Amino acid sequence: MVDYKFTWRGKQVKSQVTYYGLQGMEKACIMMTDHIKSSFYHGAPSSPPGSPPAVRSATLKRSITHKVRAMGNVIIGAVGTAIGKGAPKGGKAQPYGLYLEYGTFKMKPKPFLRPALKAKQKEALRIITKFLKKVK
Repeated sequence: MVDYKFTWRGKQVKSQVTYYGLQGMEKACIMMTDHIKSSFYHGAPSSPPGSPPAVRSATLKRSITHKVRAMGNVIIGAVGTAIGKGAPKGGKAQPYGLYLEYGTFKMKPKPFLRPALKAKQKEALRIITKFLKKVK
C-alpha cells in the first residue's frame, strides 16, 4: 500500500487568485480606458450620429476612468466617465456622457463606451487570464 499526503492550500490559493486577479483586472481596465480615449472623433466640430463624440473641450475624454475592487469572491472592474458623479463648484452635475452614449429625444446616440468595451473584451480576458496563470 502507498501512503499519500495531501496538503490543503485553499487560503493561499484564494489569496493568490485575488492578488493576481486584481492586477490583471487593473491592467485590463487601463487598456480599456486608453482605447476609449483614443476612439474619440477628431474632425469637424461635431461627429456623425452613431460614432464616438468629437473632442471639444476634452472634459469628457479626460473624465474616462476606471475602478477595480474585490468584493468577496468577485473581482469587479468598472470603466466609464466620472462626469455626473458630483456637481462642479456651485453648479449642477450634468451627465452628458450618458446623453451622448444613449442619445436623447432631441439627439441621436454617439456611443463611445459600449463599442470600445465590446471591441476590446477578448483582449481584456486575455490580460486577466495571463495574470491568473501566475497562481501556483
